[in-house]
Amino acid sequence: MEQVAKGRGVVVGFATTEAQQEELTVLDSIYADAFVQHTTTPCEASPTHPYQVSIQVAPEGHCTTEPEGVCSFPPLLLHFGYSPDYPAHSPPSFTLRAPWLQSHTSVHREPYQLLCDAMVQLFRENQGDVVMFTWVEWLKEHVFEHISVNPALYPPAVPRQAPAAAKASAGRTHTSADSDVPSIEIFHGNPLTDRKSKFVAHLARVQCREDVKQVMKQLKTDKKIAMATHNMYAYRIQQADKVLMEEREDDGETGAGDKLLYLLDRMKVLNVVVIVTRWYGGIQLGATRFKHITAVAKQLLYDTGVVDPLSLE
Repeated sequence: MEQVAKGRGVVVGFATTEAQQEELTVLDSIYADAFVQHTTTPCEASPTHPYQVSIQVAPEGHCTTEPEGVCSFPPLLLHFGYSPDYPAHSPPSFTLRAPWLQSHTSVHREPYQLLCDAMVQLFRENQGDVVMFTWVEWLKEHVFEHISVNPALYPPAVPRQAPAAAKASAGRTHTSADSDVPSIEIFHGNPLTDRKSKFVAHLARVQCREDVKQVMKQLKTDKKIAMATHNMYAYRIQQADKVLMEEREDDGETGAGDKLLYLLDRMKVLNVVVIVTRWYGGIQLGATRFKHITAVAKQLLYDTGVVDPLSLE
């Protein structure tokens, strides 16, 4: 069953505006292999929907809570396409597909329609802003509030003990150069290397712009970080007067700060600064560099407990 956005434009599928292209870049950065772009022809299952996000969801009891727990429950596939007037007026058109969803799209259609209607309502509440990230994260949390699954066809998975995931290193590894200013605890992620370029994320909890300056000052007491090609960052601070302060810095990597800020916004992270250090290896990575920048930042948010990955499933 296809949910077609009704608006002033005609659904054409492929991205045609700068806002749509930017959203696709962000989706690719955040969801990596779970996001597929059919760049020449739309996917066969959805002729007007050239883009797909595979969403790992499962009813309670189907996935273990172990870090490497096995989940055999089939993912939910969100196929979507754009109309020319998205996001100003019309939401994307979309279909939801999964084996356990089939009866709801053919026989018992009311729950599926209510689910689709709820997604369109999310767009209406934020009309003018891109909505795909919001939809994906909302589906992870709420799809089974609308859809029931036959336990005879999809029994719960058997948990498996798995080794603990590697944690980010943490500590006040950078002391303040000014003895009168207390140091701020900075957390560091594991490095990601691709074609000789290395990316490392850092984060700290901050309450004001001065804290951000202090964090950057502390980081750059490490000569390797100070001499890195780029130290891009973003932060969102909820001030005492409830005013939200958001800032980002590309440090020469144009667009990187925007993507970090987008990630913090969509994951609802406040009072944290995230920095990604890149040492350029001499080989251009193209758009892949943004995927790496977002990936190391996202992983560090998980590893430090700033964002609970289970809360997004």
